Amino acid sequence: MGKVILDIPRGEIVRILSQLSSEEREEIMREVGKEHGVLKLKPKYISIEEVLELSGIISVGGDALMDSERIYDE
Repeated sequence: MGKVILDIPRGEIVRILSQLSSEEREEIMREVGKEHGVLKLKPKYISIEEVLELSGIISVGGDALMDSERIYDE
């Protein structure tokens, strides 16, 4: 099959792709990857011990009620 070059606006491409199923979009992306030599990264699974070592590195959470009241009062 020969190559076809189309001058289609990005928004139109997004509209067309959004009408496809996720399986069809994934198939298209695989084809694009083959065409352009894109490497697909495989996720690295980590153990729970490695996750627990991350504890304390960042602060997550908070008091949503207190935060919302502070914003409302401003």
